[in-house]
Amino acid sequence: MSTELVIVFISTGASLVISIMSAWFTLHNQRKLEKAKSELEQEKLEKNARRDYEYAAKKRLYESYEPLLFQLSELSDMAYSRLEGIAKNTKEGTRLDAGVWHDFESHYFRTTVYNLLAPLAIFRLIQKRITFADFRIEESVYLQYSLIKMLFYSFADDFKLARMRNLPEDRIYFEKWKEQHKTPDPNFVRQGLQSNKIDVLTSAFLVSEGESIRLLSFAEFEAGLENANGIREKIQEGFDLFKGFHPEKKSILWGILLVHACIHSFIIKTTFHRDFNPEMLKKHVETFFTNNPDLSWTSEETEVSRQTLEAAKKYLLHTLNKRIKY
Repeated sequence: MSTELVIVFISTGASLVISIMSAWFTLHNQRKLEKAKSELEQEKLEKNARRDYEYAAKKRLYESYEPLLFQLSELSDMAYSRLEGIAKNTKEGTRLDAGVWHDFESHYFRTTVYNLLAPLAIFRLIQKRITFADFRIEESVYLQYSLIKMLFYSFADDFKLARMRNLPEDRIYFEKWKEQHKTPDPNFVRQGLQSNKIDVLTSAFLVSEGESIRLLSFAEFEAGLENANGIREKIQEGFDLFKGFHPEKKSILWGILLVHACIHSFIIKTTFHRDFNPEMLKKHVETFFTNNPDLSWTSEETEVSRQTLEAAKKYLLHTLNKRIKY
């Protein structure tokens, strides 16, 4: 075979190989391009679906939550004002020693029980209307919900407040609290409430209207106490809790109420804002208990007052660290 013929064969073969490789690369690139286009389209569809889901979820969340948050803000304002009033009256030696904490018929007693316990009923309403999945859409809403949940269950943590202080009466209280689970002592006056009793108690603040449930106004609550409709029976635990109340005499309960005051103040502060986070909440707690003379119930600091404030702060930070990631 001549050299020229060999060159022709080689040239033809090379051209054929190049053509085949070119066709293969073209087909391969087309497939990659089609795959990329398909993936981009799928990603776009997923983003659109996610956006539509989040929009619908946020709309549903705000429609259900915002009215309750506004209502809670109003209740928090009343509760906080009443707690300031209790501290002021205690410091001045007025009202709290005037027998207003012993009788259903005392208007001050009734309004105090309503102002301090009605906010807990909002937690029940939120539970009925909103799912956990909805809360995950909006961090700030979930943060507020976590605080409302703490508000609800803090009454059952009286033993924790007792353990966080270091007073002789706290050790006695804690030991008696433990014994109550084995051998109930009718003479032991608990400064908190069991969770199941809180459920019963808060149900007294709710009324059904068709398929919806709403909070009773104070006028409806007060009227219900006079009627045989079960409100007085349900609320009895609340009246018993505050009966004979004084921050010095029931200092563990007052510690719980200081926790409530801090939570209420944060709810009031953030009702119409969405630019807050867990770190801001932690800073709020630190500031609240460091400098808040309006909630001081003594003219001069005592060991009980100092340790009660410290225990309330410690309880809040401890509970927040368990439930909220900073």
